[in-house]
Amino acid sequence: MLATVSLAIGNACAAGLPLTSWPICRAALSLYSTSRIDGDAYMGTENDGNWPKGCYYCDDVPGCADGVWFNEHSSGAANGDASIICSEDLEP
Repeated sequence: MLATVSLAIGNACAAGLPLTSWPICRAALSLYSTSRIDGDAYMGTENDGNWPKGCYYCDDVPGCADGVWFNEHSSGAANGDASIICSEDLEP
């Protein structure tokens, strides 16, 4: 069975759990291939309290380069239309 991956605007998942490491974020990208997001969309890691915690996606969000980011900040924050990437079954 394939894992379920979803996007939620903000800093909290509507379903599933936030992704807590870059390797798990990368695994999610391989499962969530769409015309907007693919495995080559990774932009880098950061530690910034102004963006969602963990794995998140930007698409035409002011102040954020389009693509997938991994934020190591301990709490993070919702920022515009940046979407946290969540999964119900990728986290251990």
